[in-house]
Amino acid sequence: MGNCLTKEQETSSAVKLCLSDVNSTNYTSAVPSVITIAKASTTPPYSKTVEDIVTCSEVQYNKKKEPRTLKFYHANEEQDRLQNQHWIVKVTWGGNFSAPVFLQKNSRVLDVGCGPGTWVLDMATEYVATKFTGVDSDAHFPKFVKPRNASFIQLNVLEGLPWEENHFDFVYQRMLFASCTQTQYREQIRELVRIVKSGGWIEIMEPDLEYNNSGPVGKLFIDCAFKILKSKKVDIKISANITSWFESADLVDIKYLQKMTPLGKWGGTLGETALEDNINFLKLMKPFLQPEMGVSDAEYERLLCSLIQEVEEYHSSLNTFRCYGKKPAAE
Repeated sequence: MGNCLTKEQETSSAVKLCLSDVNSTNYTSAVPSVITIAKASTTPPYSKTVEDIVTCSEVQYNKKKEPRTLKFYHANEEQDRLQNQHWIVKVTWGGNFSAPVFLQKNSRVLDVGCGPGTWVLDMATEYVATKFTGVDSDAHFPKFVKPRNASFIQLNVLEGLPWEENHFDFVYQRMLFASCTQTQYREQIRELVRIVKSGGWIEIMEPDLEYNNSGPVGKLFIDCAFKILKSKKVDIKISANITSWFESADLVDIKYLQKMTPLGKWGGTLGETALEDNINFLKLMKPFLQPEMGVSDAEYERLLCSLIQEVEEYHSSLNTFRCYGKKPAAE
């Protein structure tokens, strides 16, 4: 079984996941080719056992005081985590996208909810003749150090996208399910269809929220997360609904794919890195999860450490899915 990381053990395994050095010849200035995972904290003393916490009574919280969407208080840590997440996804899936897209000179690609822009930067380095644009409501993406064929725009995607119809050859969106309600998400899909060209492709990637082979601690985290997401009218069954949403948006040639990512040392380097990412995500979710759990700071850390042990014992994992479809050719 694994234990909580000490300060001496905080070396990130993301270095091992780096697929190749970034080709800096296409860059306006040098960029680092290795992305590091946010450091884990040391283990504090605890006053309750894991069993006590898992079976403790639920604590009600004032939902009116909660943010409308899951905005994190530690933005820099979240951007670091999203950069690592990109490499975990790329290794898990064996590439940056799954749709049968042929990117050529002057093709236009949009990344919706680009975060720190890692997907755009990686794609723009690989497809130097294609034009890539990333949009996000927070401007954590690069402003100066980026490939010449990459650009970024700060805007709220829920308020509509500023391009005319049939503008992009490929539209990509990843991990935005918790940022909007189910109604907003379905409307967003229609907006993506509007701006993609006839014959162009849309691809959306999201997580399946439940752990595979979950133990009691993992189930506690998931159950509390479900309650919070439901209170914000987020669709927690998006993996089951996405295909029908694509159909209702009149997309064709729809395909749904799913991949499993191991959590923990039992899954090798990928599993270790994915577990670090998952633990860091739960740390960022602490302001939302802790009140629902009704535990102290020390007890919350105890649960995180117990989860690290639990995923090794149960061989836990997480699924992600990709769904893509094509906009029909104009009649």
